Amino acid sequence: MNILVIDDDTRIRETLAGLLAEEGHAVETAGSGAEGLALLGSRPFGVLILDVLLPDNRGTDLLKTVRHGWPELPVLMMSGETTIAMAVEATRLGARNFFEKPLNPDQLLMELRNLEEQKRLQDRVAFLQEQADRHTDMIGDSAAMKELKSLIRRVAATESRVLIFGENGTGKELVARAIHRLGARHGFPFVSLNCAAISRELVEAELFGY
Repeated sequence: MNILVIDDDTRIRETLAGLLAEEGHAVETAGSGAEGLALLGSRPFGVLILDVLLPDNRGTDLLKTVRHGWPELPVLMMSGETTIAMAVEATRLGARNFFEKPLNPDQLLMELRNLEEQKRLQDRVAFLQEQADRHTDMIGDSAAMKELKSLIRRVAATESRVLIFGENGTGKELVARAIHRLGARHGFPFVSLNCAAISRELVEAELFGY
């Protein structure tokens, strides 16, 4: 993982760089907010470790800039003068975690491992979603298929309830998945339920639980 450390204390920068490099991370450091922003703009990083007090900027002000320019970048903040109010403010502004100096190496490394695992799972989900979408695409360029795809796009842009009917094997679930994928709820799960396979006595429990 590429990690950027912004801290005006040379000893802390060197200590963190050595610790993180031993864990296999690529580490770059900056002694000021301006230097850190220049590095952020030059290449991608997986994590930012940011001090609260910098010679040219408050860490929380810099955090706002980072959240605006790099909204997906996880930020871990640290301070030698930690207060509850400071930690709450940093969390409210989007910091993932807040550490008190001197840093506990085990806590920091555990947080980084959690971030790596989270990134791995996100990449896996994105890959599986891409594969699922690929296998549910409707193929065909006939006039009827073009008309159906156009209708799906129009319906997906609305909040309407949709009833899809047709003979077995005609692709009703493919149409439903296409509407879901193109609609406003595409980020939420698509739940498929075969009502014909559930007895009248069990349908309520299947839908709503016991």
